[in-house]
Order: sequence, then C-alpha cells, then structure tokens
Amino acid sequence: MATTYAPLKQRNQRRDDALRKKLDQDIAKRSAGGRTNKAITNTGNAIHNTTGTSTASTSNGISPDTRKRYGRNTVSSLRPNQALTVPYAATVLSASQLMASKRSDAVLALDDHGQLTGILTDKDVAYRAVAEGLDLRTTLIKDVMTKNPTSVTAESGRNEALNIMVERRFRHLPVVNHITDVDDEYDDDATTDPRIEVVGLLDITKCVFERLDDLEKKVLEDQNIVNAMEALNRRGNVGSDRVGAVLQGLGPPDVATVLAGIGHVPEVGPRATIREVARVMKQTHQTAVLVVDNEKLTGIVTTKDVVLRVVAAGLDPATTSVVRVMTHNPDSVAPELSILDALKKLHAGHYLHLPVVENKVPSGLVDVMQLTLSMLNYMMNKDQTTSTEGTGPVWDRFWNSTFTNPQSATVPSESDRHSVTSADNTRDRDLSNSTPPIYAGAGYCASGVALVDDSVSRVDDPTTQTNSIQRIQQISALEDAGKFAWKLRDPSTSRVHRFTASYKSLDDFTRSVRNSLSIPPFNHDGVESALPDKLYFLDEDGDSIQINSDSDLTEAVDIAKRVGWNRVVLYLGEPRLETRVADTAAQLATARAAELAEAASREVESSHDEKKATPVAKELPIPPMVLNVALSASVVLIVLYIYNRYTRD
Repeated sequence: MATTYAPLKQRNQRRDDALRKKLDQDIAKRSAGGRTNKAITNTGNAIHNTTGTSTASTSNGISPDTRKRYGRNTVSSLRPNQALTVPYAATVLSASQLMASKRSDAVLALDDHGQLTGILTDKDVAYRAVAEGLDLRTTLIKDVMTKNPTSVTAESGRNEALNIMVERRFRHLPVVNHITDVDDEYDDDATTDPRIEVVGLLDITKCVFERLDDLEKKVLEDQNIVNAMEALNRRGNVGSDRVGAVLQGLGPPDVATVLAGIGHVPEVGPRATIREVARVMKQTHQTAVLVVDNEKLTGIVTTKDVVLRVVAAGLDPATTSVVRVMTHNPDSVAPELSILDALKKLHAGHYLHLPVVENKVPSGLVDVMQLTLSMLNYMMNKDQTTSTEGTGPVWDRFWNSTFTNPQSATVPSESDRHSVTSADNTRDRDLSNSTPPIYAGAGYCASGVALVDDSVSRVDDPTTQTNSIQRIQQISALEDAGKFAWKLRDPSTSRVHRFTASYKSLDDFTRSVRNSLSIPPFNHDGVESALPDKLYFLDEDGDSIQINSDSDLTEAVDIAKRVGWNRVVLYLGEPRLETRVADTAAQLATARAAELAEAASREVESSHDEKKATPVAKELPIPPMVLNVALSASVVLIVLYIYNRYTRD
C-alpha cells in the first residue's frame, strides 16, 4: 500500500513547495511595493536585518555574541527560533500565508506601539477561525489570537523557561528584551513602561529533539539494569520473582500509555469537509484527525495542513473535501512502541503526528507535544527516585543533566535536520569517546582481588608498576593484621563510607563503624553510643545477612575472599531489593574483571623476557586477553549505571 500511495505523497510535496514559492513571491512583491512593508516583519529586523524588507531568514533571533554574553545557563543558550511578527490588526489570511511561506506554525502579534500583545498558532487558526466559520479574509488576528502570552527574556534562566513550558503545557514561548531609552532614564514619569523588543521564539519540541541523544543515554541506564538482572537470573543468583519486581516500571512508557490519557480517537470519513475536520479537532482537543474508510487508515490532516493547503491557498473550508488536503497513507506505529522511539521516528520523518494502528485498525493518535511531555515526565520521575542531591526542583536537575555539555547540542534548521543514521553515528562516537581505554596488569593483586581504591590504572612506566606493587603489599599487610576493607551505605544521609577495620571482634568493629559515621562514642548519660540501626552485609547470592556476632563478621570476609571481592558491602538497616541486586551485580562484574586482568597480567609477564631480547616494534598488536579485559571493563561501566540508579536512596 505504501507503494500505491507514494506518487500521491510526492504530488502533495510538489504542490506544497509550489504553493510556498508562490507565497514567497507574493509577499516579496507586496513588500517591494510598500503596501504591507510594516504589516509583516520578523525579529531579524531588530538584530540582523537592516534592509527593511519582510523576508524572514533562517538564522536565530539572538546573535552568537549575545548568547556568549548571557552565558550557557540562560534562555539564549537554547538558541530560540527567529519569530515572525505581524500587527494584531492584520488579517488571519495574511498571517496564515506568512506561516505557510516560512514553514512556521506560530506568529507573534504586535500592537500599534510595536509591543508584544499576542500569539497566533496554526491551532488558533483551526480552532477559532475555521471551526467557527469565520471569514478569514476579514477576520483580524486580534480577534482569534491568544492575548498577552507569557514571555521570558534572553537573559532569563534556561530552566525557568523550560519549566514554564512543561508545567503550563506551552509549546511556544516568546523571548523578549526590555529596552530602556536614554531619555527614559531622566524621565520623572514612573508610569512609563520599558519598551519590549521581540528577539525569538522557543519551541519545546525543538529543545527535546536536540537532546534526543542525551535522553537515549539516560534511558539506557534502565536497559543496563534489565540486562544485568537477566544475567543474574541466568546464573541463578536472583530468582525470577525478584527479577520481575525490579524490572517493573523500568524503561520509558509505551505509546499505549500515552493513548490511555487521551480518550476518543479523532477521526472523520473521506467525505468530510475541512470545516468539519476543524470542529472534530476542537472537540477532541487534538491538532490532527485521522481519515478512516471502512475501519482502515487512509490519511491524516493536521492544523498545519489546514493553514498551508486550505487557508493560505485561498480555498473555502466549508466546501473543500478532506481527501484533497489530507496526507495519504501516513506512517503509523504500534501501541507497544516506546515513546522515545516514537519521538525518534517523528524527528527522522520531519512530522509532528503519529497514527497508532493495532491489527490494521486505527486505535489512536499521538503528537509530538504529548510524546514530549510524557518523555519528560518519565525522566522527571526517574531523576526523582534516584537523585537525592539538593540542587533545586527535579526539572532543574533533569535539564542540567542533559545540558551539561554545550558542545554536544546541535541546532539544525528546519531544512537541515539530521537523519536517524547520522544521529546514531554521532551517538556511537560519543559513547566511544567517553570511555577511556582499560589496560591489564595494574590495579589488581595476585590473588585476583581488586585493590582498595577499585581503580584500574594504565601501565605506562615503571613508576606505575612500583605503585601497584606497593598497594598490593598494603592489601597483604591488612589481611595479615586481621583487617579488611568495608563499604558502608547510610540510607539516612545517602552517603557511602569506606574504611578499613578488624573483623575479629564485633565490638571493635562497631566502634570503627561509629567513628566512620562521626557518632560520638558516648551519649549525654555517659553510656556508650549505639548504632542507629542494625548492620547487614551482602553475600554472593544477593541476600542481606544481619551481623549479630563475631562469626558473622568472619563469614562476611570469607565470602568476599572466596568470590574475589575487594571489600564487603555493609548496610545500616536492611537494604531494599533493588539496592542488593545492583550491588551484587557490581561486585560480581568487578571480580570477573579482576580475574581477566590477572590472567592478562600473567600472560604479559611471561612474554616480557622474550620481548626484551627482540627489537621492539613501533606498533604492537593488542593481546586478545587485553581485549577481553576491555570488554569486562565495559561490564563494570554498565554496572556503574546500575549503581547510580538504585543505590543513592
């Protein structure tokens, strides 16, 4: 069926391009004639354009120098789109033609003094003009626009603007500058407001599209947990019931979850008119409708289609058939597709709506705004359950985590968005560049137990080897003295304490724990202070064992030595299942990497004498065992995701 409708899609594309070209020519002629030179402008006039024409450029409304001056944590760092501005007394028809010509879905309305007074989107045109049967040639923008829109300044906080758009469900947010004339500084009239200059327009979907790589990396954290849990289940370390308990709720929700909160499927028949389509959009609070014939999806019509193919083209919505305007055989998705994959599909296809089809029957419709908010809500809940840092609201932590590297943000224009293939290549490069090389032969002692600092250092010179030998001797000295390394997790403060203590006496060990937690040795009554909760340790099966005697301490150390752990993991209070599973996976992966590193070290040392007797080649091939160590190190990195995901609670 896709092949059958391919010529129709190509015909629609050619028709749209021809219409936009004609609209561009008409606008240029009117501007050159001076009739509407002041009626249709753009924010580039205020910053870049000095010609006085109405031709909109594709550059940002905020210059690079301005963005650099304001800083990367401001609205200017988001690189707002250039906003198209029109007088609020212009007609809806002229505004629609401008939006269609410039491939925009919103214009900002200015009053008689050039101040921002409203915003008009393609949704407003469909809901308030077309659906109500108004004459688009005489209806003024001020009669259907959204009045007094919320706005931010270019130097406002980035998080503040993004939070406004998320919490109030705004797709567009105007960016303005407050300008005070020199004469106003000496004006005694305190009632005079500063002049407002429009400099750009934020689009939250653009912000999210530009961070898809970062969002996917965060989603991979959950996928890594899933993989680790399945591996533990195959090894018999964790039962299936525990796996199901931990995996429940992991990963982003699917499209079906988004549909559950929408309700009625917006659809019309092939004989419907555009006015009827607009009314269905308004009734269902959607920006698109599905065209269904005999329970089969045949097309889709969006508010952007209404503006471009009907209003801007000068057609009558009351008589224009939906078949003439709709996009035939649109791409669709299944309900079980994740919202991240749905967003990636939208980004790659350069469209804003996705029909949902189940068993060849349309079951719903999702748009980019719904998917964006669902994705951000998922990320918010994910950060809320894993982060305990007092860095402000959860949204702030989320935005900060995805905007930490300003160089990773690419801002393509509407006509220059990268494809899925190029995005995947970039993502692969980012992942490969972010992982440093791992070298065998350092950081582990001869018994296969990792050193105290859990570090894997590169052997570049004899000094590094000497330091490794010294650390191995320190570990051996600790074992001879009856001491071992411990890692204590305190859930009340979300802090991790590392210390070395004897495991021969529970009383002495309790004093070491108390010192590590900075608990006074005696209370106000002169009685020796007790720990706030019971101590538990983690065994090789992922179970938490309460420490009640000297023998429990000895058992904890014996288990750690037997399975190759470099320290015993302790908990103050019984830990949660997710925490135990994550720590067990981390310990097992580290022990496995230690075994491989030890084997690789022996292999390198056995051939060291032979290499000294032969000339050293300029480039030596990497031993296969070292490659295995690198692969094992990647497992450790995966487990570190798990560690950050579940143990900071």
